[in-house]
Amino acid sequence: MESMRLARGFTSTVSYAFLLALSFLAVFPFVWGVITSLKTPRQIAVQPFAFIPDPLSFENYSRAVARGMSDGLRNSILVAVVSVLLTIALASLSGYALARVRFRFSNLALFCIIAPQFVPGLVNLVPTYIIMSHLHLIDTYTVLILLHTVQSLPMAVWILKAFFETVPADIEQAAMVDGCTRWSSLFQVILPLAQPGLAAAALFAFVSSWNEFLVAVTMTTSASMRTLPVAIYLSITDVGIDWGALLAGATAAVLPIILLFVFLQQQFISGLTAGALKG
Repeated sequence: MESMRLARGFTSTVSYAFLLALSFLAVFPFVWGVITSLKTPRQIAVQPFAFIPDPLSFENYSRAVARGMSDGLRNSILVAVVSVLLTIALASLSGYALARVRFRFSNLALFCIIAPQFVPGLVNLVPTYIIMSHLHLIDTYTVLILLHTVQSLPMAVWILKAFFETVPADIEQAAMVDGCTRWSSLFQVILPLAQPGLAAAALFAFVSSWNEFLVAVTMTTSASMRTLPVAIYLSITDVGIDWGALLAGATAAVLPIILLFVFLQQQFISGLTAGALKG
């Protein structure tokens, strides 16, 4: 017995050490980028390499703002927030209908919603551009919000459908007995209980919109409409790379995702776990 306990303890120690090493490898590039963004250009280029900036400098962020990072940040926030609201509103109704209302071709409908996810986005890019050009939506917030919503909607529907199925139907039936309609029971009973699933779907939609590059760089032409990933990419020119300003923009792009996950991690994990257990 003692040898078995020692073996289990050794295995646990090795496992934790391995996970700690992987975590360090995953986090170190971000930490290095943040620290480098706080250095002066001279400190970045100096040899030997100094990990801690001395003194701290925010001039890289000033140059990043001067090169359009502030416009990109504003556009990304606007597009991501609006597309998340639209995605959650549409996915809630669709997911609820697929979870509660049984009809003959419900599984086919769910497959048709998910099927576009299997098609690479690059395949539809040219026809989508032509359609949006004929609708005079190129270089507008509308085209970005619309396409980001369409991109996130299938997975959000899948997440919320799975979560709605974990909510007992008896609760909804009891609410209807007390006088609630189908709509009022959805908004007053089901959605409050589905907050973890809503948080998981919202976080997924936000990250998808925030990090999206291909649609944003194709559907926008003016500097004032660029989202943050596009602004960061276009800061790399053929005359050289300002690493300080580039990493300052990258830090500004990653930080909101980290903060969102810190505040919503419990809801996100429980929402995904509930859907996984049901599936």
